[in-house]
Amino acid sequence: MKHLICSILLLFLAIKCSADIKLSDFSLVRSFQSNSGVLKPALVSFTIPDEKENSFLINAAVGIDISSLFFDRDKKLVKIYPNIEYNRNTLIDKDQDQLNLGLAFKYIVLNSSTFIPTFTSSAKYSNDYIKEIKSFQGEIFIAPIWTGVNTSINNFFVPGNLVKIGKIGFEYIPCFGLEVEMRNKAEKDSLIGDIYRFVFKLESNLYLYPKCDSTGKFQYHYIEVGVDYNYRSEISNSTEDFLSNNNFFKCSVNYTIFKYDNLDAKVGLDYVWGANPNKAFEDQNYYGLSIKLKI
Repeated sequence: MKHLICSILLLFLAIKCSADIKLSDFSLVRSFQSNSGVLKPALVSFTIPDEKENSFLINAAVGIDISSLFFDRDKKLVKIYPNIEYNRNTLIDKDQDQLNLGLAFKYIVLNSSTFIPTFTSSAKYSNDYIKEIKSFQGEIFIAPIWTGVNTSINNFFVPGNLVKIGKIGFEYIPCFGLEVEMRNKAEKDSLIGDIYRFVFKLESNLYLYPKCDSTGKFQYHYIEVGVDYNYRSEISNSTEDFLSNNNFFKCSVNYTIFKYDNLDAKVGLDYVWGANPNKAFEDQNYYGLSIKLKI
């Protein structure tokens, strides 16, 4: 925990010391490993696992966008986030305590067409205090996204296009990419080695009950139903004993209680099943009542 506190202090010092970094460049999110380019809120969750006692879950990351030190801030085509991520889960027989330090990168490719692919990449050092696993993890993804497409129901199949049906909105984003995990220390020597994976991810959201201001201008949706699915296929695995569930599924129902500018506060009910890539690929199966905050 002392390493986490020291790292957070270093982030705040970076904000204060650089005239090119603004407070708005600071972000509190769940993880900077969002391959669609849309960062999700940090969360504190009270879990109800199958056949186990209730416990709690914390997923949070803090980071600073330093892209303005190298690129034109107004274009906003590139994002570079040095970040710290902490994950804690007190499931009785799968206790998790993990700290990640890394760098996340996002690049939006603009062209003359409506097709705007988004590339995301990250590299991080991961320390799993429970399993005593220390590793380097890296990834690169592409999300094929179209913008400027008509929002009618006829275009529901277009990735990244928010389709509107009356007061209901729907969108989905597929992602394709590669992951690498290089384990240099573990509680068992048989868990040390390099793992390379091909990954397919699908993020979908259904939006209900829009909120409008006094002039009738749309602001946001009160209710968001999100369904995420990940599939991983190992390309190479040099460890002797490490095996992981290839599938990950998550369904969330969120209610927005407050939203202003970049501040977004929600409460949500989550169901998680499978190997979560942000939790050292630990298999999980639980329901959780969550408080979610994004800055």
